[in-house]
Amino acid sequence: MSSIYYRPEIDGLRAIAVIAVVLFHAHLGFPGGFIGVDVFFVISGFLITSIIKKEFENGAFLFSNFFARRIKRILPAACFMILCTLFTSYHILETTAFMDVAKSSIAQSTMLANIYFWKFSGGYFAASTELQPLLHMWSLSIEEQFYIFFPLVIILILKYKPKWLNKTLFILIFSSFILCYYATNNHPSASFYLLPTRAWELMCGALLALNPSIHLKSKIQAEITSFVGLVIIITAMFVLNNESTFPGVNALAPVLGSLMFILGSNKQLTIASKLLSNKFLVFVGLISYSLYLWHWPILAFSKQILITPNSLFTRIICVVISIPIAILSWKYIETPFRNSKTLKLNSNATKIGLTSTSIIIIVSCFILKLKPSPEWSKQYQVFSQDINYTGEEYSDINLSGKTSIGNCDKKQIDFAIWGDSHGLAIASQAEDLANILNLKGALYLRNANIPVINLKHQMAQFDMINYNQKVVKEILEKKIKHVIFISRWTWYVNENSLENAPTLVTDKLSEHKELNSANSIKAVSFHLNTMGKLLKENGVKAYIIKQVPEATSLKVAHDFYLFKKFPNLNNNFPQFTTKYDQFLIQQQNFNRVLNNLDLSSYIVIDPSVQFFQNPEKSLEIYSNRSHYRDNDHLTKFGAEKFMRPHLKNILLQLPLE
Repeated sequence: MSSIYYRPEIDGLRAIAVIAVVLFHAHLGFPGGFIGVDVFFVISGFLITSIIKKEFENGAFLFSNFFARRIKRILPAACFMILCTLFTSYHILETTAFMDVAKSSIAQSTMLANIYFWKFSGGYFAASTELQPLLHMWSLSIEEQFYIFFPLVIILILKYKPKWLNKTLFILIFSSFILCYYATNNHPSASFYLLPTRAWELMCGALLALNPSIHLKSKIQAEITSFVGLVIIITAMFVLNNESTFPGVNALAPVLGSLMFILGSNKQLTIASKLLSNKFLVFVGLISYSLYLWHWPILAFSKQILITPNSLFTRIICVVISIPIAILSWKYIETPFRNSKTLKLNSNATKIGLTSTSIIIIVSCFILKLKPSPEWSKQYQVFSQDINYTGEEYSDINLSGKTSIGNCDKKQIDFAIWGDSHGLAIASQAEDLANILNLKGALYLRNANIPVINLKHQMAQFDMINYNQKVVKEILEKKIKHVIFISRWTWYVNENSLENAPTLVTDKLSEHKELNSANSIKAVSFHLNTMGKLLKENGVKAYIIKQVPEATSLKVAHDFYLFKKFPNLNNNFPQFTTKYDQFLIQQQNFNRVLNNLDLSSYIVIDPSVQFFQNPEKSLEIYSNRSHYRDNDHLTKFGAEKFMRPHLKNILLQLPLE
């Protein structure tokens, strides 16, 4: 193949980029270290386009050669890492998480990892993404998608309209950047993960490669340009953070910084290029691809086996472990495959690529079909079920109020349960009791729905006011005489929650007022009273079940699973968390709502006493199984232990009335 002359400072720049990414992911500094990926994009666009241009000028460019090189460069190390990740996931992950890894491995093997994680990750900076061991493969998919189309565009223009080359690239870069700017402000996750909003970064590197005549004539210009470029990159790594709007305008820093450094170091030996050409950084640059591949799964798996994976010691150990693995991957996989005489034949390289990706796809499909798990881990499956069960099968997703339980052959509905995800968490207990007692129930349960008319909040993904009006109308029309209200009441009247979500409610009268707890308390009190009066006038007996206490962890069931499965690594998992006094403080605002109610319209039931019946006077979050799925939702076991008795007491009254 035609080659370009080796520039050690670019390997040094790769080293800076990968060090920043690794330390950012390990939370060891570089709060903006994620821009290392943007530096990679510019370097990739520059180097690969330089090769394409050189080969075209020499009459040696073949698409088969180009893709064979990409296969040898990318696939062997990536496929080996993915297979190791699948093997490790089989042994340590609970079933749902293992299935997710299999799905993401298929996405990566088909060059669609960025689209997969855009759809299913909840955003790159979301806490849940730190548990996904193949998340980092999104950037490789961006590159592979780019190089499917870009070389063809470049070759066609060079062959038929070379004068159009720069103009075309400028238009493409500008269009992609404008789209990136718009999407970052309106669709941030899509902007982060998808090629159309990232292509401009690779094309900027390509533009520099296609114009080698652009160089700085004087030594001082080269010195200033390369040094300022490096300073811009490093400064951005410290100034930006996961709260910054990105990519958008902020992505200009790593892109322009990289372009300035590459330009300033071209044909000039500058202080900045000397600094990045030292043997250590060059070596790190050489292993940067393997280091990028391996560091993230190691960090992700540490979070899958440790309850407290964020200790400084653990994070440092994860980084240290990834270095020798990266060196071995580079020495025994990357380099041999890239330099293999056998693979110099394009057909052989293609066969290797197709075979390796086919193996991953077949293995992953096998996993998704059979859901295998090691024999020794089956005893923990009941604990893994607690992690994932949400009661979603009881959700009234069609806004129809047609979710029925119990003896559905009865004409008359005996009772209704109306609420949010806290209702979904106990719905299975209500269904079991309805079957036993030969009752028919209707469920009006939606995530994030406060069961009160005329209220709304910013987190709702449906028309809450319209939905709750429909529920009231149906209750009255169907003459349902017993209605149980269950909700995460404090979420709608407290300004601060563990998730920091904007769920304070308003009504049409107060929506233009300041959004605060006081106004939300007034709105909930007013509409609960109005609704209670309406229900009472129509002979409906209404029960308000107060909220269950909240734990202090967002992943209680997951932590309990780790506590049981890896006891030697997690021997410090507290059984008791929230103090009773803290719980009372959490409940203050909703208690103010209750104090404002006409209690002749409602029977209020407080289940909290059972949660604190221990010498610690603290919330017991597990016994022989976890009581909570997260910080506020009960598991099936927790619902049976704490909420079933209250539901039973209510439902036992119904046939007698």
